[in-house]
Amino acid sequence: MNLSDNIKELHRIKKTKGNVKGSCGLAIFEYLREKVSEEEIKEIKKRINFYGYVLDPEKLSPVSMCPIDFELAIIFSIQDVLGWKDSEIKEMGRNIPKLSFIVKFFVKYLVSLKKGYEHSSIYWQTHFDFGKMETPELNEKENYLVLTLKEFDIHPIYCVFLTGYFETMAGFILGKKENIFCEEKECVFRGDPHHLFTIKWS
Repeated sequence: MNLSDNIKELHRIKKTKGNVKGSCGLAIFEYLREKVSEEEIKEIKKRINFYGYVLDPEKLSPVSMCPIDFELAIIFSIQDVLGWKDSEIKEMGRNIPKLSFIVKFFVKYLVSLKKGYEHSSIYWQTHFDFGKMETPELNEKENYLVLTLKEFDIHPIYCVFLTGYFETMAGFILGKKENIFCEEKECVFRGDPHHLFTIKWS
């Protein structure tokens, strides 16, 4: 996707007036500082400015809301500057929960897989002020669970980001780090009525 397409998408998403906790944007830049150079960080921030955002993502309040289009602009800028593809964005998504103090606060109160799964929608609401997370199926015998996400039409690259994010969140609840895989089986950007993610583990 070229720059003009990205700008159109950001304008479209801005109209949703959806917001996300600043802790996610902060964690993204904490992750970047572990992976890339200071010069690349500066170039990413310049590209964010180019997209029309003057906020410094490293000065966000972790507990305050910021526009979801700003967070998407961060991801677009990372792709523009670093050339990251889906695999790198998913890997970034995997690492963000590990760097968020809000996530760490939340997961320490989850004492079982069932309880964690049942509280997924509550957790979602602590991070986003839009979108509806539902929990239609948990199968502990077959080692999988299903999440549906409605009224959250952001961008395909954000879906990729979420698959990585959900893998790590599932790992926290399961108490394991490996052999967890999240796949988006249905997506509004492929013509489906909502997003549907399956998470499997072994």
